[in-house]
Amino acid sequence: MRKRIVSCFLCIAMTAGYGFSIQAADGLPDKGDKINGFTVTDVREFDLTGDELITFEHDKTGGTIIYIASDDIDRAFNISFRTPPQDDTGLTHVFEH
Repeated sequence: MRKRIVSCFLCIAMTAGYGFSIQAADGLPDKGDKINGFTVTDVREFDLTGDELITFEHDKTGGTIIYIASDDIDRAFNISFRTPPQDDTGLTHVFEH
C-alpha cells in the first residue's frame, strides 16, 4: 500500500513540479517510448472527445498516468486508489465517501 501511495505522489510531482512534457521531438510519443522515467504503454483515440489518450507507467514504481492530449485549456487531475473489499461488510464503500 505504501508503494502505491509513494508512486502516486511521485506521479503528481513529475507532472506538476517538473513540468512533465509528453511532447516527443516529432509530436506525441509512440507506444514503448521512454519519457522522464515513464514508459508509454498505450496510445489510442479517446472516443468521448476525439482526443488522443496516452497511458504511461513509471519505470521504478509501476504508477500509472493517463494523459488526454487535448486543445482544451481547462486542466484537471484525479488520484485513485483501488479499495478491494476483504468481506461484504461495506467498509470500503464507506471510505469512498
